[in-house]
Amino acid sequence: MTAEGGLPVLRLPLPEGGADLEGEVAPGALGLDEDPWIRPDGPLVYRLRAEATGGGQILIRGAARLRLNARCSRCAENFSTITEDPAFFRAYACPDGLESIPFGEDVREELLVRLPQVLVCQPGCRGLCPQCGQNLNQAPCGCTGPEGDSRWSGLEGISW
Repeated sequence: MTAEGGLPVLRLPLPEGGADLEGEVAPGALGLDEDPWIRPDGPLVYRLRAEATGGGQILIRGAARLRLNARCSRCAENFSTITEDPAFFRAYACPDGLESIPFGEDVREELLVRLPQVLVCQPGCRGLCPQCGQNLNQAPCGCTGPEGDSRWSGLEGISW
């Protein structure tokens, strides 16, 4: 097993009985250098097993983990988090003449897909005041709240 572009690949043919695939991918090889919301905070670590099936496929399964430094979507503070896949599983077709399987990109993508769509530093994060920008997790602000849209003032006296 060697790495192409920093991500691991499985060289074929696979040894009789399969192969253990363990290693680390350097943070720079993950392609997250320009991402404003997440940065690797260490290597992507994987421990996988590759086995041939009777149907001309190779199964790769195991676990992978990546520690990240992320920016909270509510308060914009940086925090540390971990994304992991304890049950990574992929089946790869192995036609004759195939020399390698680039499984590293699939491991990377699976870990990134497992991140929540909205990254928050803690479930109860209060975010920033929309008027003054004060981080409401650190202290309350002195703002009085939004005045509202005067176009709806005619509905204020109506009770349902």
